[in-house]
Amino acid sequence: SSLANLTHLTDLILGFNEFTGRIPSLESLSNLNVLYLSLNNFDRWKLPDWLGKLNKLTYLQLVAVNLYGEIPSSIFNLTQVEDLLLSSNQIEGPVPPFPSTMTKLTSLILQKNQLKGPIPRSLLNLPNLEDIVLNDNNINTTVEVDIFLGLRNLKLLTLGGNRITLSVMTNITSDKLPMFEILRLESCNLKVFPDFLRFQDQLQEVYLDDNKIDGLIPKWIGNISKETLQTLSFSKNSLIGFEQHWPVLPWVGLRLLDLSQNMLRGSIPVPSSTTMNYVVSNNKLSGKIPPSICDLHSLQLLDLSFNNISSS
Repeated sequence: SSLANLTHLTDLILGFNEFTGRIPSLESLSNLNVLYLSLNNFDRWKLPDWLGKLNKLTYLQLVAVNLYGEIPSSIFNLTQVEDLLLSSNQIEGPVPPFPSTMTKLTSLILQKNQLKGPIPRSLLNLPNLEDIVLNDNNINTTVEVDIFLGLRNLKLLTLGGNRITLSVMTNITSDKLPMFEILRLESCNLKVFPDFLRFQDQLQEVYLDDNKIDGLIPKWIGNISKETLQTLSFSKNSLIGFEQHWPVLPWVGLRLLDLSQNMLRGSIPVPSSTTMNYVVSNNKLSGKIPPSICDLHSLQLLDLSFNNISSS
């Protein structure tokens, strides 16, 4: 508790230790910019009201520290905070309606909790958000995608591992859309490829696994992020093939391609030469293994199992 006497302290970084017991009040540390207590074994505790009095905080990381209960409104007093990381706890209740006073917030990391309820449209009050990480909660609601498309600086969005139904928009234009780098929309009850993907040219990872997308992978998918895409995963859908045939798939830096557990038919598509992990198991692919696969010297994993391949 004597830490509370260090009133000139600006950074308190105690993560990755084996601290146990209760956290004392740090209300007197009014000059704190950084509070990092992650990955310790504290007693179960709720976010305390004194936390809201540390109004100079710019970085708050409380990951895997046995937090429970709802996120209190006192968190709204942290108007200078840029990074808010509260993942891997037992936080419950709704995602709070963040006010427009928290405009400096760039990273909202809340995955692996027990959050429920709607995702508030008040996220649009946070124009500098770059990262929204909400995967692996208990959010069971319909979410309009425009909540996220209205955040022009958004680069990372993860919603998988919930029971979200993501309502996508059509006839989207490229004007003022965020340029995503990582997009994880697994198990979001998607029935079509989201139209806003057409205009993305900076994507590095795209996961649309475990949705309800059927039919052909559209031609325009081959035009997105040709130079930057490293991971493309469409597993556990009902896809039957590509609308356009490419002798070699068009993403030059692809590392992982996962099209498993679909209904792909016809010949085996050949990934780019940089692909390290190629998974097309549990489909209806037939014919021969293309000899050009033998030229893919970067391959570490090739999974063609559970298909109708007839060659040696």
